[in-house]
Amino acid sequence: MDLLLTDLVMPRMGGAELADALSRAQPELKILFMTGHTDDATVLDRVSAGGADVIQKPFPNEALLVAIRRLLGPARASAA
Repeated sequence: MDLLLTDLVMPRMGGAELADALSRAQPELKILFMTGHTDDATVLDRVSAGGADVIQKPFPNEALLVAIRRLLGPARASAA
């Protein structure tokens, strides 16, 4: 797996916890969080402090593609 795209706020396990668990097993994993909680400064600060990439919902398909290309590089993203 090259990229994890996960929502920050989910039932049972949040996206940050999921990313932490998967990163331990695969340290080179790229992570892109998405969130619609633009007013939740605590959530965004936690992600920003870790240097994580975040895309705000709602987002157009092109914005998602740009974010993925930024993380994976154009050659890898176009192969997906």
